[in-house]
Amino acid sequence: MLQKCGGGGQNRQEGKYIFHILSDNITSKNQKRFQTLAKELSKTYPCEIFTYLVSDKEFQGYPKLHNSYTTYLRLKSASILPSDITTCLYLDTDILVLCDLRELFKTDLKGNLLAAVGDFNTDKTLPSRTSLSPYAFDKNAPYYNAGVMLLNLRKWRDENMESKALNFLKTYEVHYHDQDTINAIAKNQILTLNPKWNLGAFYALALEKNLAINLNCGEYFLPYTQETFKEALKNPAILHYLGNITPKPWESIYSKINPPLNSYTPFYHHSIQKWWEIALNTPEFSKDLIALKLQIEREDLQQYSNTLSKALQERDNFFLQKIQEIENVLYNHSHN
Repeated sequence: MLQKCGGGGQNRQEGKYIFHILSDNITSKNQKRFQTLAKELSKTYPCEIFTYLVSDKEFQGYPKLHNSYTTYLRLKSASILPSDITTCLYLDTDILVLCDLRELFKTDLKGNLLAAVGDFNTDKTLPSRTSLSPYAFDKNAPYYNAGVMLLNLRKWRDENMESKALNFLKTYEVHYHDQDTINAIAKNQILTLNPKWNLGAFYALALEKNLAINLNCGEYFLPYTQETFKEALKNPAILHYLGNITPKPWESIYSKINPPLNSYTPFYHHSIQKWWEIALNTPEFSKDLIALKLQIEREDLQQYSNTLSKALQERDNFFLQKIQEIENVLYNHSHN
């Protein structure tokens, strides 16, 4: 979570960025290291870093993301953060910020619960855990990605949204974790941001490879015009390495194969180099990140071998299935 202070002159921390890290597992050693990081960063621009160790016990039994329940902690941000914080920016960890975030903080939320970037709409239905009917998303209504959200914490508290979120999770079997929850409980109270504020890295890759980007996939669409989306692609503010399509910057570029984006070749994009340039110059943590990069590079060929083998096996299985389907049709036809 990121808080930008300034303006009114009443805040003792006016004119600085304040980072709030929510986690279910952070060592006291790393908490101290974050304080050292804050001091070093403050030499460039004033900032503070606060860490919160939060229990995830109440999320036990819900679908995990990367074998963890921490994705649900953002639902509790309004009660975890100090009550005098009325607005904050939630950021996923798999992003690359390419701009000055003060522009985003100037967004007028217009009384909405939050602002976010539209994702492909959905018509999926969430089964009920109780005797209630399943929850069905409206395929004609916007659906938002929860990886970057400007949150109206005052309204979140006033409307008891945390309780509503937890009740929703208890009632329905979510597919996209807290993202489904937020879209359901905050429906009609989400301001649509320009796509530049949460642009999937795979779109940037597609543009670089001159692949067509279709905002309308059958019945599914993004809530933007082609012109708005193309403009965002030219100058993204935040790139998001979301999903399993592209590797995270801290993963091997050989770890994902998704034709036609990269066919059977390494999944390279210039933004990954930019991410590492920043990471390797991060005070206090640079040595750890250098070691991680070297480890990734040492294991690249083995990673590529494993990924390629898996992809080829999936391709073979696909064609074998199609051949079997054709043989079944011919067999049935010949015996009728």
